[in-house]
This record gives sequence, C-alpha cells and structure tokens, in this order.
Amino acid sequence: MKLSQSGGLKICADPRRGIVGVLLFGPEADLVALQRQSLVKAITDGDGMRQSRLDAADIRKDASLLETRLRERGFFPGRRSVLVERATDGLVPMIERAVAGLLPEDALLVLEAETLPTRSNLRKLFENGDALAAIAFYPGSPSRQDLIRMLAAAGVTSRLPEEIMQTLEAIAADLDTGNLTQFIEKVALNCLDGEQSLSAKALLSLAPTTGEGDVDALVAVVASGQSSQIGPILSMLWAMGLTPHAVLIRLAQHLRSLLSVVNSVNPEQTVGRLRPPVFGPRRQAMLDQANHWAPDRLDQAIRLLHNTEATLRTPGTRPDLAIVERRLIHIAALAGRR
Repeated sequence: MKLSQSGGLKICADPRRGIVGVLLFGPEADLVALQRQSLVKAITDGDGMRQSRLDAADIRKDASLLETRLRERGFFPGRRSVLVERATDGLVPMIERAVAGLLPEDALLVLEAETLPTRSNLRKLFENGDALAAIAFYPGSPSRQDLIRMLAAAGVTSRLPEEIMQTLEAIAADLDTGNLTQFIEKVALNCLDGEQSLSAKALLSLAPTTGEGDVDALVAVVASGQSSQIGPILSMLWAMGLTPHAVLIRLAQHLRSLLSVVNSVNPEQTVGRLRPPVFGPRRQAMLDQANHWAPDRLDQAIRLLHNTEATLRTPGTRPDLAIVERRLIHIAALAGRR
C-alpha cells in the first residue's frame, strides 16, 4: 500500500500486525534513517537481540538468505525485524520470494532506499502489496506533532509550555534532520522528569548554527558552474561545524531534482511539482541552472557525489575536507557542457 508521509509516521511509531514489510525511501538519508530507527524500535521494543541487518550485496549472492532471516525464530520473545539498507530494484525477485506467505509473527522486513521514481519496480511492489507499505519521506519543516513525537522518543513525555513549543517550532524550521535530532536530545537532557527547566532564551542558546543559507549558496554556485566561489563558501561551512556528509547529501538532493527538470518536456511545470516545493528566487535559479546541464553530465555528477560519500564512510585517515572541495570543483566544471 502507498502511504502518505503523515500516515507513514503513524506506522513507524506503531506498526500494524498485518504489515509484513515496509519500504522507506526519500532524498535525505538522515530523515529516512530517523524513521527507520523509530520503526525498528517500535517493532522490537528497542531490543538489539531481535534486530538483524543484511547487506544488499549478500542477498544478491545468496537468494535464500533474506527468506531464511525473515522466518527464523530467535531465543527472545517478541517480533523481530530484518533491515536491508540501500535497497534497489535489483532485489525485487528475492524480496518477492521472501515475503510470499510471510506471517505477521515472522520478522518485519524493513527496506531503506534513496529516492525511487514512480516507475521503480521495488516501489511498485510495496505500493501494490496488501501486506506491504511504501512510505516516501521528504524534508520539510516538522509539525508540532512531529516535535512531540521526537521529544517523547527522547524521554520528554509531559506537555511543555506553549512558549517553549513555539520556540521549538521556530528553531526546528531551520534545522536539517541530523541537527534537529541532536537538538531535541539536548532539550531532553535539560528537562527534569518531564518538567521544562528552560526558558525560551536558554532554548535558543542550545540551537546549533547550521549555515543553511550558506549551504544553499554552495549548492547554487556548484550547480551554476561557478567553481571559483566553492572554496570560500566551504571554508565558512567547515568553520560552522557542518560535516562533509551533510554537504554531499544536500547537493545530491538538489542535483537529483535538477535532473528531473532537465529531463522534462515542460521544466516550469516540473519545478512546480518538486517535493519539497521550490519557491521564489530558488525556483528561477533552478530553471536557469537547468540550461547549463545535459542529462548525462548530471548523471555523472550524482554518481561522483555517491562515490565520494562512500569513500568518506570507509575507515581510515584521509583529508576529507580537501577531497570534498576537489570533487565539488570537478562537478562544477561539468556544468555548461551540453
């Protein structure tokens, strides 16, 4: 079944017994991971012994591995979960076999993926299955209910004063998922037994400096091919404490949206359908950027970003900041080559 983001949040917080598999996907890896954590915790009561994790490559090597893990019984009571990260359409045949005849008491299959187009076979499998659920998560300002759920997960279950909640909403609107999660944890540490011990002013002092505007500026200069401006902006972002991963994820999200615009017959109409929505000057900027790119160049740029992120995730000592800067300059150089 296909669920809305709000319906998906309810499933992640309280999975129904009739569901045997859930596909979580979206352009922001941190947001998808946050909802996956909520779902796995809800189904396993946070018991790590009831949680299994499989790599997509292992499933491809052994077609029966996923089915075996889903149906095996653990030593501890309660339902189990089996997580597969970076799921792709190539896993569809194995997944179809694994979920056929799967019972509610078997382990819950949880798949995590990046953005999936509507033509994706993996997405279709979960959207059309009665006992399967597909949930797309897109970044945007969290609602008050979202914040209440996050506070409750961090241990703050009592109702907070209205002034504090309004301040939280204002701060959260400017934070990405990773920074928002860390901020909520700081707030929880300063709440004693559910009683708010912070003033709105003190709450503001806990908020991280995200440099969101500077990230957008970086994305704009890279997508427009202005390589000479990349170094100074990156220096500011590193000084603000942003991580290379956060920069790569934000740029990859933008380039994927830009690719859909470049590939469309009606770019203006496509920009209007983007999620999250693109308004004002950013809308015109994206249309202007689309004139600089050919689809194959954008594909190449997105692959370069994914390869760079994979490199940064491997163990070892590397000049990560220098690697990211060189890669962004390389990508900016691809703009304008049609």
